Amino acid sequence: MKIINKLIQVYKAKEKELIYRKNTLEGSITKIEKDIALLHNSRECAANANFDFLYTLHYIERIKSQISLKKLKITDLETILSKINDELLRNFQEQERCKVLKNIYSKRRKTEQDTQDRKTHDEIVSLKNSQFKKQK
Repeated sequence: MKIINKLIQVYKAKEKELIYRKNTLEGSITKIEKDIALLHNSRECAANANFDFLYTLHYIERIKSQISLKKLKITDLETILSKINDELLRNFQEQERCKVLKNIYSKRRKTEQDTQDRKTHDEIVSLKNSQFKKQK
C-alpha cells in the first residue's frame, strides 16, 4: 500500500505540474496574443502616425505658402492683378491701334499711288497733247 500511496502522490504531483504547465502555457499563449494585438495596434498607430506626420508636413507647407502670399496682402494682390489687367488691356488696345494705323497707311499708300498714277497719266496725256499740237 505504501507503494501505491507513493505512486498516487507522484501521480498527483505530476498532475499538478502538468496543470501548472498547462496554465503557464495558456498564460503564455494569452500573453503572446496580447503582444501580437499590441504590435498590430502599434503598427496601426505607427501607420496613422506616419500618415499624420505626412499630413502635418503637407499642412505646414500649405500654411507656409499661404503666409508667403499673405505677406503680399490682399490689396497687393489686387494691385498686381489690376496692373496685369491694365497691361493686357493696353497691349490689346495697342494691337488694335496698330491694325487701324496699318489699314490707314495702306489706304493712304494706295491713294498716293493712285494719285501718282493719275499724275503720271495726266503728264503723259499732256505731253502727247502738246506733241500732237506741235505736229499740227
